Formats: sequence, C-alpha cells, structure tokens
Amino acid sequence: MSDSSILAHADGPNRVWCADFKGWFRTGDGERIDPLTISDAYSRYLLRCQAVEKTDTVRTRAIFEAAFREYGMPRTSAPTMERRLLRRRWADCRTWRCGG
Repeated sequence: MSDSSILAHADGPNRVWCADFKGWFRTGDGERIDPLTISDAYSRYLLRCQAVEKTDTVRTRAIFEAAFREYGMPRTSAPTMERRLLRRRWADCRTWRCGG
C-alpha cells in the first residue's frame, strides 16, 4: 500500500495515526533527547509529543501503549510506523522502529 493510499483512509478521526522521531538534540544541561510525536492524520491533533532518552522498544512502546489506552487503537497507521505491529496489538514485538 502506498503512502498516499493509506493517508486517503484518513477520512475521520482515529483512523490513521502518523508517528516519527523529530531528530535528537541536547537540552540546556547537556542531556540528549529524541522527541517522539504521534498525531492523528485527519485532524492533525497531536496525541503525543514526548522526549525519550533512547529510541528503544521499551521506552517507545510505553508511549504508544499510553496513547492506545487514552485514544483507542487507530484503524491503521501511516507507513512511518510499521503497520504489522498494530495488527499484532504489540504482541511479541521484539524489534521495530518509528520514523520516516
């Protein structure tokens, strides 16, 4: 499925989510952080914008699970998230990436 065909399904809220890391930077005290954003493709509502110390599965998965609890599962996700993980509902994921 192409990027445009998935985004064409964003015909209502909570149908398609987009997620990516915006690129790391250092805070004033020198700590490196990576901002992760999750947004609704239809409304462009920002569901999450959270800095993580590391872009590993444990930290990132916790952010997605919190968003799922708060907003429910989207119908699908844009290609910037690996769609197969949403279909599995995070069961037995060992490796994955978010980002474009």
